Amino acid sequence: VEARVNIHQRAQWYLNQPTCKRLIEGGEFVYCNFHALAAGDMVGYVSKSFLPGLLLVGDAGGFAQPVDNFGANVALWLGRMAGELCAEMKATNDYSEAMFAKYEENWRNSWVGEDNVPEISVFMRDGGLNQVFSSMDEAVSYAFACKWENKSYPSIILGVIPKLLPVLPVLLEMPHLGRRAAEVGLKRAAPFMQLLGLWPSAGPNAPTSKGQ
Repeated sequence: VEARVNIHQRAQWYLNQPTCKRLIEGGEFVYCNFHALAAGDMVGYVSKSFLPGLLLVGDAGGFAQPVDNFGANVALWLGRMAGELCAEMKATNDYSEAMFAKYEENWRNSWVGEDNVPEISVFMRDGGLNQVFSSMDEAVSYAFACKWENKSYPSIILGVIPKLLPVLPVLLEMPHLGRRAAEVGLKRAAPFMQLLGLWPSAGPNAPTSKGQ
């Protein structure tokens, strides 16, 4: 397969983007690795993830998470989907192409498919996705700062709305983008909030020691 982009040049372009640059600026370069993923009719994913006797999972199918660029959770989820389908095929002794096709139908109807609607490719190309994340990140940071200053909820809401107006059309069309962006913003803020004692250091389901 002939590559249409130079992955090393593309990697340098990403490293020089403001969002990435501010994270690595002033740091010491230790090691950096990039690799290309298969691209199909939608973002990252190949156009068909199955053939008779074959189910594509993880990087083999280009299953990088297109919203937060994290693929392990998708690979694990689809690995489970593929395993359950294989168990079903073995139990029913049905290895038809229709059974293999159920794999793609299942993941496209799950949260994996929800995050990979065709329009996302447009947002990624024109910078709209970065704008969504930037706006949500700014809104989450602002809300935390207001909470720290004990501002009222109405004043927080009035302050957040102008920050979301530029990306409101996108959020109305695909609300899950805003939800995922907010989750990423919360994860970024969590260590700082833990330091201030305003955020739990362990998840709600984390085991507690005896006596607690």
